[in-house]
Amino acid sequence: MPRPRRARARGRSTDFHATGPRLALRPLTQSDLPAVEPWYGETVLRFVPGDLQLADLRRQLTDTLRDEHRHLLAITIHDISVPVGLLCFRTDYPRPGTFTIDLLLLESPHRGRGLGGEAVIVLEKEVVGRGMGQRFLAPVAASQGRALYFWLRLGYRPLLQAETRSTATLSPIVWMARDAGEHAEGRKGY
Repeated sequence: MPRPRRARARGRSTDFHATGPRLALRPLTQSDLPAVEPWYGETVLRFVPGDLQLADLRRQLTDTLRDEHRHLLAITIHDISVPVGLLCFRTDYPRPGTFTIDLLLLESPHRGRGLGGEAVIVLEKEVVGRGMGQRFLAPVAASQGRALYFWLRLGYRPLLQAETRSTATLSPIVWMARDAGEHAEGRKGY
C-alpha cells in the first residue's frame, strides 16, 4: 500500500500568514524595512554567532523571494501594523518535514513580554495544521545562555551530537529540537 504523501508548502513565502492571541505573522515586505532597520542589529538573543548587519536583512529578504523554502516573517501586534519583530525559518531543512528557525528578533520595547515564544508557538501550530511538518529546529550559539533557556522554556531539547551528524567534537552551535507530538512542560500558554 503506498504511503500517503505529506502536504507540501505551496507557493512562496509571501503566502505565509498566521495569527495568535496577541500577534500576527505575515511576510516581511520591502516597505517594512524602514521600520525594522533602526532595531535590526540590536538584538539581545543571538541564535548564531556574529553581529547582524543591515546587509544581512536585505540579503534574507532577497533570498526569501527567490527560494520557496525560506520565509522571513514580520511579527506584528494586532493593533500595530508595523513589525515589532522578525521570524526567519526554512522549510524542509535539513530534511523534509523539518522546519529550522534561523532568526527570531524583537524590538527592545517588546522583549520580555512573551511575544517571541508566542510567535514560535503560532508558527508551529500553523505548520502542523497545514500538514507541512512535525519537527522544529533552532540553532543556538553555545555561548548564548539566554537563547538556550528561551528554547528550553518552549519545550525544545538539545540534540545529541549523534542526532546532528556533526563531525566536530565541540561545536559552537547547539541544535535545539522539538517534535510536534512531544510533551512540553514549559509550554503553558504563551
